[in-house]
Amino acid sequence: MIVDCLPEIDRAISSFAHAEIVSAHAEFVNKNLRMGGESFGIWLQRRLDGKQGWNKAELARRSGLSATSIGDWINGKKLPDPVSVKKLADALGADVLGAYRVLGWLDEPTADSPFQADLIAKIRKIDWSIEDGRHGGIEGALNNILDLDRRRIEEQAKREGT
Repeated sequence: MIVDCLPEIDRAISSFAHAEIVSAHAEFVNKNLRMGGESFGIWLQRRLDGKQGWNKAELARRSGLSATSIGDWINGKKLPDPVSVKKLADALGADVLGAYRVLGWLDEPTADSPFQADLIAKIRKIDWSIEDGRHGGIEGALNNILDLDRRRIEEQAKREGT
């Protein structure tokens, strides 16, 4: 179930995970610049393209980063540092953990069952840059499931405590 993936997400967001990401950054940049850094550039360009009326200058304004750096990242000339990735993701309304995964800074979440693996794969295929209400719908559905699970656990605890 998705609930089982939440502890991994919490760990990834922790300051320890952030420190690991920062420490691995220099080695990764050297390795991936030779490969052209295409994956992150494509990731960034797709999200920028999904923002109607946005260009590099607008993303620069909203993220506080330079348009030149954004262009270098899109073109694979350089790779951003973790703080810049966070600023880009925040400005674009994108998942920062997904960006870290594209860059290879975080491992992919693991699934405990084929159902979980299939669900995770489907979620990854969604184009999150499109603003058509899908975020709220999916988040609402997941929150409903989490609420049901929470209530079930609370009711079970009450029965066992009585």
